[in-house]
Amino acid sequence: MKNFDQRWLTAAKEARHADSEPVPPLPLGFAARVLARSRDLQEPAWLELVAALSLRALIVTTVLCLVSGGYAFSQWYQPRLKVPGLENPLTSDLTWP
Repeated sequence: MKNFDQRWLTAAKEARHADSEPVPPLPLGFAARVLARSRDLQEPAWLELVAALSLRALIVTTVLCLVSGGYAFSQWYQPRLKVPGLENPLTSDLTWP
């Protein structure tokens, strides 16, 4: 804590002296160049690539989830087409003497 207080006092002292020094003027046309450059900047190419591929990735992910869900359901649900037990009595399968 003591180190922080000392650094804070040093920074405040330097800030008080910085106000007394005059700020040099900006070069002629500096603001116009900054504005022109900011207007010319476009989105980087990688942002366009991410935007184009993100929809495709979402579609592929959705399809993969549906396919894997369908596969899991097909393994879980196996239809059993057997004749009910009441209509298939055991005596019909036995041989009688």
